[in-house]
Amino acid sequence: MTVCRVRRLWALAAAAVLALPAGVAAQVESEPVPLTAPQLLENGPPGVTIETAPPDAVPEAPAPAIEETGPDQPTVLEAPAPETAEPGGISVGPLGELSSGSAGTLEPGAGGLDPDLWRNTAASRLISLFARVPVTARSPAMHDLMRRMILSTTAPPDLDAPIEEFIAARLATLNRLGAFEDATELVSVLPGSAINDAARWQAAEALFWADDTVGGCALVRDQIRVTPTPAWRKALMFCQAASGETDAAGLSLALLRDRADEADDAFLTVAAKLLGELPNAPPALDDGLSFAATIAAEIPVPPEQVAGLSAAAVSALARRAQLDVETRLAAAERASSFGALSPEGLAAAYMEPTFSESELDDARGQAGDSPGPFGRALLFQAIRQEQDSDQRAGLLSVLFGADGGPGFGPLARAAGVPLLSISPADTVLWFASDAVPALVAGSRFEA
Repeated sequence: MTVCRVRRLWALAAAAVLALPAGVAAQVESEPVPLTAPQLLENGPPGVTIETAPPDAVPEAPAPAIEETGPDQPTVLEAPAPETAEPGGISVGPLGELSSGSAGTLEPGAGGLDPDLWRNTAASRLISLFARVPVTARSPAMHDLMRRMILSTTAPPDLDAPIEEFIAARLATLNRLGAFEDATELVSVLPGSAINDAARWQAAEALFWADDTVGGCALVRDQIRVTPTPAWRKALMFCQAASGETDAAGLSLALLRDRADEADDAFLTVAAKLLGELPNAPPALDDGLSFAATIAAEIPVPPEQVAGLSAAAVSALARRAQLDVETRLAAAERASSFGALSPEGLAAAYMEPTFSESELDDARGQAGDSPGPFGRALLFQAIRQEQDSDQRAGLLSVLFGADGGPGFGPLARAAGVPLLSISPADTVLWFASDAVPALVAGSRFEA
């Protein structure tokens, strides 16, 4: 596979910003090739080379050898050759060396992309491209493709850079996409030897973004003994504060200030608020640790600030029940426009606000021509409770046609059952121009 072919497919996946291997296009256009997943060893799937023996070949039969190379190293097995080989027989050669770079959570044919995705592509090139993934592109389809690309079980790239750096870059990209649970799951299938300090930091970040302070802090307290860097010390200070170790957290914060630079200011200000040293502080939402500290310090996030936030931040905000409902609604709409929040997640967000019966009865009038997040939530709830198909179609038309918000596709997919419940009839022919593309956007082709 040439570099040119890699660039052509990255252009398809990321609107001319990235370069994906050509195998992706083949998988999208055709049925997946049936593959047999080999048995997983500790470091990932082994490779087995099956060769056809020449007609006259009678190989010797060496004794089987099993070599254990360590808990985090591949187990090398050498199978003995058959005592005799009939013409056209099969012999099994040594297993190829395993690579943690091939590990993934999506197998080919089960959501994973072409197993040759990274073949003949330099790891350093991929690391550079991962940093340029357009995570805030308003395209759920592109978001899903990028997520699957990172999670696919594949052959490893050409290792002109340490495989640990390649793995850390994959995890960092998942966090930037707001796919925190995916990042945690990917870590779980990797051997410990493949996870360096940078990858462990990304694993902790995923847990902090996902509101798993207990899990994140357990990882922090283990790692601080090994690599007591400023980043891990910041995380330890937060974990001390979160667990009620106020004196220890205060001392840690004082030591951090002695060595801090300008990049630490936002976190240190939030930390001071968390320890009661400041009455107020602005939210810090640039990374998972700062985000977790902001939430723990009960610092409000204004809904008008949501529009400029990253995919990771809005994905995390949309899931935090303790936040103001208006902020969560705005975050849910922005996250779903990227694909960082599922249609079910957006529907759940729209159902959170409480409206009176009079507001629901007059949803079209209350929402107006340009409804904001609350207006769209009002319309969504009114659609759910409306019994008359004609009236429901009218409300759906207003919701789909409104400017702003997550966009037509996410709204159509979130509409779900209410949209399907409208049966074709003369009285709703006018709704066909909205209904047909909405059903297609939700993959309801037969409907």
